[in-house]
Amino acid sequence: MLLRVLEAHAAAEKVSLKTYKQMAEATPDPGVALLLELLLADEERHHGLLKRMADSLTGDAYWGFGGTAVPEIATNGHGASTSAVALESFVREEREAAHRFRQLASQNAEHFGGLYSLLLEVMALDSEKHHRVLRFVRDRIGRRGGR
Repeated sequence: MLLRVLEAHAAAEKVSLKTYKQMAEATPDPGVALLLELLLADEERHHGLLKRMADSLTGDAYWGFGGTAVPEIATNGHGASTSAVALESFVREEREAAHRFRQLASQNAEHFGGLYSLLLEVMALDSEKHHRVLRFVRDRIGRRGGR
């Protein structure tokens, strides 16, 4: 079931990728072009990740082993050398960055017709995403005794 959903979403994103690119190239508005280019970069990354996830599921379903496209997280202590102190610092920095970006966005809503506010909000969302990923990594390493 998950494999079919991933494949269907990846196929639908192919259309979006093409359309975003065409729209970004065709618009005379440089602000709109910038936003479409940001979306295109995210969608390209998403498309690649969906394909890797589907490839991994396909390898597991058809060949009886997990594909290497998306590696499993090691449970044997590898990676425990990653600094827990550094990770904790990055977790805190990303949380604080998200807060600062949101403050800046609300304080600068009028700049460039709201474009700066939107870009700062998007950056806050990215920082929240980074915060979540780093917490996962920190917690994963902590369970293996890497702290």
